[in-house]
Amino acid sequence: MFLYDRSDKLEVQVSQAAEVGNRTWIHLRKNRRGMHTRLDHQGSANDTKQSYPEKPSLDISKYDFTILMGRTNPMATDFCGFKQSFSLCWSSVLDALEALEKLLRDFAVPLAKVNGERLVELSHVWESGWLKAPPVTGFLSVLENREEVLGLVLRPGQRFKGEGGIEAAAVHIQSVWRRYLARTAYLRHCQRKWAVGTIAVSWLMHTQMRHVGKALQARRFRQLENFRSRAQTHNMCLSTLLKYSPLTLKRIKHLIQGKQAYIVAGVAHVDDLAVADDLGVPILAPEPAIAQLYSTKSGGRRIFTGAEVDVPPGQGDIYTLNQLHGTLARLMTQHIHVQRWLFKMDPEHGGRGTAYCDTSHLSCYSWALQERQRCGPELQNTEWIQESVLLRYLDEVPGWLARYAQPANTSCYPDWACFLKTFLRQGGVVEAYPPSESVTCLTVDLLLEPGGEVTMLSCGDQLQGSCHLEALGSTVPQTSVHQETLQSICMRVGQACLQRLIVGYVSVDLATFLNRSTMEQKPPVVNRYAVIGSHLFHSNLSMLYHNVFFMVCKAHGIGFNMKELIKNIEDVLQMTVKKKVRSVEDKPVA
Repeated sequence: MFLYDRSDKLEVQVSQAAEVGNRTWIHLRKNRRGMHTRLDHQGSANDTKQSYPEKPSLDISKYDFTILMGRTNPMATDFCGFKQSFSLCWSSVLDALEALEKLLRDFAVPLAKVNGERLVELSHVWESGWLKAPPVTGFLSVLENREEVLGLVLRPGQRFKGEGGIEAAAVHIQSVWRRYLARTAYLRHCQRKWAVGTIAVSWLMHTQMRHVGKALQARRFRQLENFRSRAQTHNMCLSTLLKYSPLTLKRIKHLIQGKQAYIVAGVAHVDDLAVADDLGVPILAPEPAIAQLYSTKSGGRRIFTGAEVDVPPGQGDIYTLNQLHGTLARLMTQHIHVQRWLFKMDPEHGGRGTAYCDTSHLSCYSWALQERQRCGPELQNTEWIQESVLLRYLDEVPGWLARYAQPANTSCYPDWACFLKTFLRQGGVVEAYPPSESVTCLTVDLLLEPGGEVTMLSCGDQLQGSCHLEALGSTVPQTSVHQETLQSICMRVGQACLQRLIVGYVSVDLATFLNRSTMEQKPPVVNRYAVIGSHLFHSNLSMLYHNVFFMVCKAHGIGFNMKELIKNIEDVLQMTVKKKVRSVEDKPVA
């Protein structure tokens, strides 16, 4: 039998922690060049020239052979029979066998009984690529005495008794020593780093404390020097200032002790209740939530509507831009003859949060008037006519407002964009400007007592600015409206406020203007109806012409529903001969 040299490169890497019994992985790389090993027979040299399938199908039977001291006897009968049976796949089996021998030599295993069937299965799995490097348990699974071999492999220090044990022991000792040195150096570095961090933080805290001390010293010095002029001005109501001033509250208690006193609030606030409770006195004001609800422009419209008095055409509680455009277009469609529209913020007073825009700048306004005249009075209020005008208004209103709308007080709101931003955030109303060039405004102060009595305290005409929308002051007494008419209006408004649990002092702003049709000055909040009695009696009524009679009635604000009276006009004329006319209690035509 001839033996051939083999130039295969075999590299086995074993990482063994014998003391803890860890598993070892063996990595094997081999360059196959079609050469024979020392275990091949001479007769198998000619077999390498013949090509065989990669994975032949064989009938594997159990072939056991023995490995002594990590080496296989190639002349043994059992090994020769095993090699002859698996000559077709011997190259892959040889790789697994050499790796197993290397493992047994490394751990100085004296005797190992190999199960050939399991070895072939392991070589097939390894060759197919399922395992790059079988673990130690994989190699030991092919042994019949794997319990004994596994006990030797897991024995502490057994690796150092095998092949290359001295080198492995030296490497292990060196690695442990290097680990000890690295661990010691790392702990020393962490200790020094912690010390450096502690010193740095302590120094930073020291410098920061010194800086804070100097800053506090300088701040105290600035507070002692002209502290009154340097104090910040907080925009707080009187009740809030009193709430946080215990000395003032104590002094007020001494002043009102043994006397009848109550608090009169301007605009009811939550702190008013706290101050009143602290002083032990009542407060003449509505609940803060009620005051906040009805002290706005939108709340005022609800009160006037509940009092059954006339209010300008408009809409309140507007908070979005789409709502503003849609409401304005609808109001302009319904009241096409209004020349100017006003935009008022809810919480503002005195004309500061007011803007206006004239319809004469609207490009489609002339078209809307012509369309209304073309349809006539019978069709001008129909839905399809108003819908066409409404759609046209919706297209042009955004650009019209952005270009021609102007705030009344430019010192607070310089342009429309600034005004619109605040308007949508706080909410507001859209109202029609009175249809007259001569508009007079007056202010009435009312006292709403909790018992239900309404008292008019004062009234005066407002002094207006250049834009006629800003109130600068008042002149007393007022000369715009008859006192009886003003008294009637105020009583109704006061009763409406009392129904909504509003008590205390209330200011009501009214506007009077000249009616173009009658040339009579009247406030727009006065209800336009007349109730004279069940009969009218006039001695010279029979001497009046019928058309003159109706003109006089119209001049005095007495109107008739012509659709209901046209069939009874002859009866009415006959009653005039008898100097008796039944009155009609109905709202007149504006």
